[in-house]
Amino acid sequence: MHHTTAVRPEPGPVHKHPLLRFLGRIAVSAATLLPLPAVSFLKQKLQRPAALQHFLQCAETYKYYLAVRRHIKKSGALLYFAEAPELSKLRGLSAEQRAILDRKMTTSQLLDDAGYLEKAYCGCSRCLAFAKTRFRGTRLYSNGRYTIPADFSGEYYNVANGIRYTPAARTDARRRIYLFGSCIARGYGVSDEYTISNILQEQLNGQAPADTAVINRGTGGATGYPGVVNDLKYMLDTFFAPGDIVVFLSYHTFLEPLIRRRQKQLYLECSPLFSDGAAPGWWFLNSAVHLNQIGNRVIAEELFKKLAPLLTADETPRSQTAGRGSRPHAKLSPELEAELQQYLSRLESAKPAVLPDSAGAIVMNCNPFTLGHKYLIETASREVGLLYVFVVEEDRSFFRYEDRFEMVRRGTAGLRNVIVVPSGKFILSALTFPEYFQKEENPEVRINAAADLEIFGNIIAPVLGITVRFAGSEPFDAVTAQYNRQMAGELAQYGIEFRCIERCRLDGEYISATKVRGLLRAGKFEALQQYVPDSTAEILKKYLPATDAGP
Repeated sequence: MHHTTAVRPEPGPVHKHPLLRFLGRIAVSAATLLPLPAVSFLKQKLQRPAALQHFLQCAETYKYYLAVRRHIKKSGALLYFAEAPELSKLRGLSAEQRAILDRKMTTSQLLDDAGYLEKAYCGCSRCLAFAKTRFRGTRLYSNGRYTIPADFSGEYYNVANGIRYTPAARTDARRRIYLFGSCIARGYGVSDEYTISNILQEQLNGQAPADTAVINRGTGGATGYPGVVNDLKYMLDTFFAPGDIVVFLSYHTFLEPLIRRRQKQLYLECSPLFSDGAAPGWWFLNSAVHLNQIGNRVIAEELFKKLAPLLTADETPRSQTAGRGSRPHAKLSPELEAELQQYLSRLESAKPAVLPDSAGAIVMNCNPFTLGHKYLIETASREVGLLYVFVVEEDRSFFRYEDRFEMVRRGTAGLRNVIVVPSGKFILSALTFPEYFQKEENPEVRINAAADLEIFGNIIAPVLGITVRFAGSEPFDAVTAQYNRQMAGELAQYGIEFRCIERCRLDGEYISATKVRGLLRAGKFEALQQYVPDSTAEILKKYLPATDAGP
């Protein structure tokens, strides 16, 4: 569920004496000479005294920051650090404001205080209505490496693929601003349209000449050092393109001088924006980092002032001007690089002993595998000596990946030149192409699949000798249709031909996996059998509603 800690606790004992602070920063800088695993190991083993633990936590956090900085720079993107409002730095608060902040209300206490909620939201009916649902949907989940928001669809709060919905997102975006950070970045306690990301997007839509989309990758839940490291790990696992701007909205008091020195002018301190009456009216909910719609607007407008000149300095992202044979602009963290090498080894092992003259590829979700999918594979297999069918491995579909893979394997068993392989984490995945998994919640989302296509074209296709990529025509799914158009425009630079095959029809209508899912939900098993191979029908039986065991 949503977290109940109202105020991010101090990260540890911070020495007040200037000399001790200076010596501490020197020690943290020196600790960066140690490998990150060594620092993490020492932090786990040496729990006492508190001062040593604090030092090791600082060192680990700073090491991750430096790794993220290198990752973003290598990608050709730009890192902008925004230090969130901090209670100890706020000046000129009224006695009432100070009393509320000092009280450190939990989320439950906030939601139980109807009178204060009216005051805190300053008449914003949408946000107040969201609070009355007790912030429904704001759960988190861990993928084993870091925690991100769980997917949810609702009236006030929407998350798809861990990314909070930005209603004002542009339909013609060519470059992106990514907003990372904790609850303040995600938008604690406000509806979708009042997050910092959406307000910044509205500012860009109205005034910035560049075609820019703001992506809300805020998290929330963890506090102190773990929260900062959580967000930094999330950034390390995200692909960025040249021209992108990565905004990290967070704070870490002890590391502030070190980070500020590295960031130079690419640094915004938000506390002055809320000091001495600079912010209009009441601007927070129950802590200095849980802002209402007014506080979010203050930060969004200041970010716009800082970022707009960076966007107009180069209105054409470098990803749009890359020539033929250019190296991928989507760089990988060391952890992902290791995973990629393991995946490439798996693909190598799938290659036949004797290679044909030509090899092609088709990427399919097969949710489920239909006669339409089978027709596309059969048609493509006749045009090349060998066809690799990549089944989307991301488990965010109605049918489990293991079942979808088995449907395709059984459905193509009679085709001797077809090899079915998993797509892994690097083809049409939440990592390389997150918009694909947002299309049901936001069918009008505009995509940028450059990273996905570059990894396929420059890294994966050469391993298998793929020179042709196939796809079916897409009359219904706007996101997939955009993906097809982008493949047609970009794959040629990697020496890969794109061929679009007209989809199969039955009784004059296109065969649709969406229709099959609808029939399955309705328990109409006999009706759906005309759209799927017998091998698929066998697997679908276990997905029938409990009230209908099927024939």
